[in-house]
Amino acid sequence: MRRAISRPLTDLDPSTHPYFVADVTPGRIAGTDSPLEFRFRLVNRLDDWLTTDPIAESDPVSVPQAMPGRVYWDVSDVDAGLLDAMPRLEITWSVADRGSGSSTEIDTRRGGIVFDAIRATNSVGAVGRARLAATMRDLQFEHGVYVRTTVTAETEAREEGEFVFADGATEPYRFETLDANRHLLTVAGTEIEFGRGWH
Repeated sequence: MRRAISRPLTDLDPSTHPYFVADVTPGRIAGTDSPLEFRFRLVNRLDDWLTTDPIAESDPVSVPQAMPGRVYWDVSDVDAGLLDAMPRLEITWSVADRGSGSSTEIDTRRGGIVFDAIRATNSVGAVGRARLAATMRDLQFEHGVYVRTTVTAETEAREEGEFVFADGATEPYRFETLDANRHLLTVAGTEIEFGRGWH
């Protein structure tokens, strides 16, 4: 079962603060160790209980059970007309290994899901840091703890190398300075933006 929390989009002013982030800590779920998948989405609410299908939705961000994580969405590429309609912002969650129609419930006796610091910001770095943290968490889940960074090539505007993990696996990365304000980190197929002036 997919569940959601909701708030008016007008509280967040996405025209000037297009980067959404939220801190979440899921509780334990009986019968599975699967992580939870969180999504931001924009919906038109018809009444207190009924919403339309999402008019825009983020990619899922996985967060392990009983561990804090940060979910994020860059809405700067969402059509401005959708934002002008003043939909509501929802954060939905579901168990990654079960369909959205599952009757799985979060065990509220163990804390349910704690949401904190749901916010919009004008800093792309907030999303970048959250995306990097999620990427590194996934890599460490697969390969053990991060051990070191090995730089293999470096110029004034570009650095390449590998992140080394406890099981000996390496993950290539590339860090580029695109101009005085914009920096791009690419790791595990994920492009992560830092700095200012992206949109």
